[in-house]
Amino acid sequence: MKKLILLTLLLIICCTDETASKRKSSKKVKKKADTSINVFQNFAVGILSDKKNINVRKKPVDGKIIDRVSGGEEYTVTNEYSDGEPVYLLNKKIKLKDLKTGEMIRKSPGFKLSNVKLIDDLYYSADIINKDGSVSEVVVFRYDVDENESKWYYIDEIGGWIYSSFCYRIKLNESSSVSSSKVNKPKTSLNKITFKQAEAFMQKRCSDVNQTLMKKKIKDFDGKTLYMFLSVAENGYVCISTITDFKLEVLATDCGRSELKIRQWNAL
Repeated sequence: MKKLILLTLLLIICCTDETASKRKSSKKVKKKADTSINVFQNFAVGILSDKKNINVRKKPVDGKIIDRVSGGEEYTVTNEYSDGEPVYLLNKKIKLKDLKTGEMIRKSPGFKLSNVKLIDDLYYSADIINKDGSVSEVVVFRYDVDENESKWYYIDEIGGWIYSSFCYRIKLNESSSVSSSKVNKPKTSLNKITFKQAEAFMQKRCSDVNQTLMKKKIKDFDGKTLYMFLSVAENGYVCISTITDFKLEVLATDCGRSELKIRQWNAL
């Protein structure tokens, strides 16, 4: 009888220890809080030479306009913002007709369109939010609109935000810095092809082959400056052409259906 009691007690103790062990192991281990800090690396940008009176806003996307900048000016970027959603901005000064009232509305490059919908291969329908809060419904030529990721740069010298597609990044040496005024202009070597020269060359080339030059941008690729141009042929096909800053000739041209080429252009 004593042996049976002792055996029972041992079994109870073992079961109790095992249950306690399981409870301990089932507890979630608390992870240490991540104390690392992401430090933004400042960089310099220049405003594209063909852009004028680009809006600088107090807040990204639709904040109050506090200043305007133009091509040739250089600034320091100390922060950037992106919400992952596409944004539709006018890429030039334009007059748009209010479909309800017939009134003509003037808008500057960089103006944000709302409720944008594709009508066909060439046109968008969109809403314009006016200063008084009223809404104007308009139709916009597709190539007058830039569709990109909503990325904005904070300009330290002005204290406001600018849409990134109106800028190009400037590679600086470790000892270089950007002036804190709006008077700097990009320096160009005498043997380098300027953006204006490349644009004039493409205008003539498009005229020779019965195309219409619609959009242009500057890209930095592997230390080289590329001038990119988008043109539309009479048959509706869209072409993307590339000129480098070291030779005034078309390095490459890629043509195709408008929907595909516009997606590729926006991804550049």
